[in-house]
Amino acid sequence: HNPKYLSMLNHLRFYIPEIYPALDKVVFLDDDVVVQKDLTPLFSIDLHGNVNGAVETCLETFHRYHKYLNFSHPKIHSHFDPEACGWAFGMNVFDLVAWKNANVTSRYHYWQEQNVDRTLWKLGTLPPGLLSFYG
Repeated sequence: HNPKYLSMLNHLRFYIPEIYPALDKVVFLDDDVVVQKDLTPLFSIDLHGNVNGAVETCLETFHRYHKYLNFSHPKIHSHFDPEACGWAFGMNVFDLVAWKNANVTSRYHYWQEQNVDRTLWKLGTLPPGLLSFYG
Protein backbone atom coordinates (compact mmCIF):
# COMPACT_ATOMS: atom_id res chain seq x y z
CA HIS A 1 0.00 0.00 0.00
CA ASN A 2 1.12 3.51 -0.77
CA PRO A 3 2.03 5.28 2.51
CA LYS A 4 0.38 8.50 1.31
CA TYR A 5 -3.01 6.84 1.85
CA LEU A 6 -2.15 6.21 5.50
CA SER A 7 -0.84 9.68 6.38
CA MET A 8 -2.83 11.42 9.09
CA LEU A 9 -2.15 14.70 7.27
CA ASN A 10 -4.59 13.61 4.56
CA HIS A 11 -7.35 13.75 7.15
CA LEU A 12 -6.62 17.37 8.12
CA ARG A 13 -8.55 18.62 5.07
CA PHE A 14 -11.77 17.55 6.82
CA TYR A 15 -11.06 19.96 9.68
CA ILE A 16 -10.40 23.14 7.69
CA PRO A 17 -13.32 25.06 9.31
CA GLU A 18 -12.03 24.15 12.76
CA ILE A 19 -8.42 25.02 11.88
CA TYR A 20 -9.43 28.36 10.30
CA PRO A 21 -12.63 29.40 12.10
CA ALA A 22 -12.45 33.04 10.97
CA LEU A 23 -12.44 32.19 7.25
CA ASP A 24 -15.55 31.92 5.09
CA LYS A 25 -13.90 30.49 1.97
CA VAL A 26 -10.62 28.75 1.15
CA VAL A 27 -8.86 27.51 -1.94
CA PHE A 28 -7.38 24.14 -1.06
CA LEU A 29 -4.52 22.67 -3.09
CA ASP A 30 -2.87 19.30 -2.66
CA ASP A 31 0.87 19.36 -2.08
CA ASP A 32 1.61 18.07 -5.59
CA VAL A 33 -0.26 20.84 -7.43
CA VAL A 34 1.91 23.20 -9.47
CA VAL A 35 0.48 26.73 -9.56
CA GLN A 36 1.25 28.53 -12.81
CA LYS A 37 -0.82 31.68 -12.46
CA ASP A 38 -2.67 33.88 -10.00
CA LEU A 39 -5.48 31.97 -8.25
CA THR A 40 -7.22 35.07 -6.86
CA PRO A 41 -10.22 34.71 -9.25
CA LEU A 42 -11.08 31.40 -7.58
CA PHE A 43 -12.18 33.34 -4.49
CA SER A 44 -14.91 35.10 -6.46
CA ILE A 45 -16.48 31.89 -7.78
CA ASP A 46 -20.13 31.70 -6.73
CA LEU A 47 -20.68 28.19 -5.42
CA HIS A 48 -24.46 28.77 -5.31
CA GLY A 49 -24.69 27.47 -1.74
CA ASN A 50 -22.60 24.37 -2.44
CA VAL A 51 -19.82 23.44 -0.05
CA ASN A 52 -17.28 22.38 -2.63
CA GLY A 53 -16.22 23.64 -6.01
CA ALA A 54 -13.98 21.03 -7.63
CA VAL A 55 -12.89 19.76 -10.99
CA GLU A 56 -15.13 16.88 -11.95
CA THR A 57 -13.38 13.91 -13.47
CA CYS A 58 -16.36 12.42 -15.32
CA LEU A 59 -14.94 12.07 -18.80
CA GLU A 60 -13.64 8.63 -17.91
CA THR A 61 -15.89 6.01 -16.33
CA PHE A 62 -13.18 5.06 -13.85
CA HIS A 63 -13.86 8.35 -12.04
CA ARG A 64 -17.46 7.54 -11.16
CA TYR A 65 -18.52 6.71 -7.61
CA HIS A 66 -18.81 3.00 -8.37
CA LYS A 67 -15.02 2.84 -8.82
CA TYR A 68 -14.33 4.18 -5.32
CA LEU A 69 -17.11 2.68 -3.22
CA ASN A 70 -18.59 -0.75 -2.55
CA PHE A 71 -22.08 -0.51 -4.05
CA SER A 72 -22.90 -4.05 -2.96
CA HIS A 73 -23.05 -2.67 0.61
CA PRO A 74 -26.59 -1.48 1.49
CA LYS A 75 -25.35 1.71 3.20
CA ILE A 76 -23.71 2.78 -0.04
CA HIS A 77 -26.27 1.37 -2.47
CA SER A 78 -29.24 3.02 -0.75
CA HIS A 79 -27.74 6.53 -0.45
CA PHE A 80 -25.54 7.17 -3.47
CA ASP A 81 -25.64 7.10 -7.26
CA PRO A 82 -22.97 4.77 -8.66
CA GLU A 83 -22.75 6.94 -11.80
CA ALA A 84 -22.23 10.20 -9.87
CA CYS A 85 -19.18 12.14 -10.98
CA GLY A 86 -16.13 11.83 -8.84
CA TRP A 87 -13.71 14.67 -8.26
CA ALA A 88 -10.26 15.02 -6.77
CA PHE A 89 -8.90 16.96 -3.82
CA GLY A 90 -6.12 18.42 -5.98
CA MET A 91 -7.80 21.82 -6.25
CA ASN A 92 -10.97 22.77 -4.43
CA VAL A 93 -12.80 25.92 -3.41
CA PHE A 94 -14.57 25.36 -0.10
CA ASP A 95 -17.37 27.56 1.23
CA LEU A 96 -16.74 27.10 4.94
CA VAL A 97 -20.08 28.65 5.96
CA ALA A 98 -21.93 26.10 3.81
CA TRP A 99 -19.56 23.40 5.12
CA LYS A 100 -20.54 24.17 8.72
CA ASN A 101 -24.25 24.37 7.82
CA ALA A 102 -24.05 20.97 6.09
CA ASN A 103 -22.08 19.42 8.97
CA VAL A 104 -19.50 18.01 6.56
CA THR A 105 -16.99 17.20 9.30
CA SER A 106 -19.65 15.27 11.25
CA ARG A 107 -20.63 13.42 8.08
CA TYR A 108 -16.98 12.54 7.58
CA HIS A 109 -16.82 11.14 11.13
CA TYR A 110 -20.00 9.15 10.51
CA TRP A 111 -18.66 7.51 7.34
CA GLN A 112 -15.29 6.77 8.94
CA GLU A 113 -17.07 5.01 11.80
CA GLN A 114 -19.24 3.06 9.34
CA ASN A 115 -16.13 1.87 7.50
CA VAL A 116 -14.19 0.59 10.51
CA ASP A 117 -14.26 -2.89 8.95
CA ARG A 118 -13.24 -1.50 5.51
CA THR A 119 -16.29 -2.89 3.75
CA LEU A 120 -17.44 0.46 2.28
CA TRP A 121 -14.08 1.38 0.71
CA LYS A 122 -10.49 0.24 1.02
CA LEU A 123 -8.04 3.10 1.65
CA GLY A 124 -7.61 6.81 1.23
CA THR A 125 -9.53 9.96 2.01
CA LEU A 126 -11.18 10.45 -1.39
CA PRO A 127 -13.93 7.84 -0.83
CA PRO A 128 -15.06 9.32 2.52
CA GLY A 129 -14.72 12.76 0.93
CA LEU A 130 -17.04 11.74 -1.89
CA LEU A 131 -19.53 10.49 0.70
CA SER A 132 -19.21 13.48 3.04
CA PHE A 133 -19.59 16.15 0.34
CA TYR A 134 -22.26 14.27 -1.66
CA GLY A 135 -25.29 16.36 -2.64
